[in-house]
Amino acid sequence: MKTDRGALREGTIIRWEQGKGFGFIRPRDGSKDVFVHVTALPNGRPLSVGTDVIFSLTEDPKGRGMRALKAVPAAGKPGSVNKTMVEQQIEHPPQHARRNRLGSRPREENAEHRSTRTDSRRRDQSLRAIPINAQSVFVGFLALFCLTGAVIMIPVTPIPLIAYPLMSLIAFFAYARDKLSAIRNTWRIPESSLHLLEALGGWPGAYLAQKSMRHKTVKTSYQITYWLIVCLHVAFWATWLIAPEMLISVLKSTAEISWSN
Repeated sequence: MKTDRGALREGTIIRWEQGKGFGFIRPRDGSKDVFVHVTALPNGRPLSVGTDVIFSLTEDPKGRGMRALKAVPAAGKPGSVNKTMVEQQIEHPPQHARRNRLGSRPREENAEHRSTRTDSRRRDQSLRAIPINAQSVFVGFLALFCLTGAVIMIPVTPIPLIAYPLMSLIAFFAYARDKLSAIRNTWRIPESSLHLLEALGGWPGAYLAQKSMRHKTVKTSYQITYWLIVCLHVAFWATWLIAPEMLISVLKSTAEISWSN
């Protein structure tokens, strides 16, 4: 790559594309406007339009003519710049300028960043303790309420009492599989399948999985559907405890309609 470091030029920033990180310098000698990238500026920080600069040139590696190799703001009036001082800045930029250009990090910081990201990903794969807070206590109370209703229903059918622990276990492992798939960017379990497991009695296990794995806790639409399922279970058992005859009658009517169809 050919450079023209020895000939420092004076010019003015006449255009800057903030979103793209480049602009153009108009040289004072009347020559063609010069392309300047943000990496050529001190600290990698863009200069405002109208700023006088001292710059050196280099040949564009893509064959598009000349571009600014280094450019620094010019202090004082045009033509009266201390070029020795500017040359030192261009040839030997401060250490922090090289580090901060384009938001890049020193090698040690890059290594630390990669290590932190790796540690974060490893933590994502490990189980966390269930937080003991008002929400967890409330969910535990709802689960106990539903199990109480299932116990009372044993003379009619033991299926609900069997379904809650069994489906909760299946839901927990389904969440674990989906979480692992999310980390590995492989095939995911559809949200509708997870909700089906919750609806079949696995919502307590799904709650434990959400909190211990931090999975499916951010998406608002998913959480709304989850809590609707919980409310339906609680409403069902509240109706069973308050008016079991009415609930049995409704279930029989629903079954008869289904069979007739």
